[in-house]
Amino acid sequence: MGIINNEHEIASYRVVIKINGVKNNEVGPIVLNNGETREREATFVPQVAGKNQKVEFLLYKDRDIEPCFEPLHLWIDVTE
Repeated sequence: MGIINNEHEIASYRVVIKINGVKNNEVGPIVLNNGETREREATFVPQVAGKNQKVEFLLYKDRDIEPCFEPLHLWIDVTE
């Protein structure tokens, strides 16, 4: 995943990864200066098998309780 800080100030970010609405992992905090970019691997491990499982990546800035943007999501099929 990649994060770019365009806030015109130092900012701290975290990414919450959810599968079917349940938190699976969290990455961060990632502190960036204005204009700085960081790329980092984000991992998740599905807990159950099933088709069309929704994986969401939610970006939070500083201590915000609401995501900065609409979540990025993808659909996965998990087999045993």
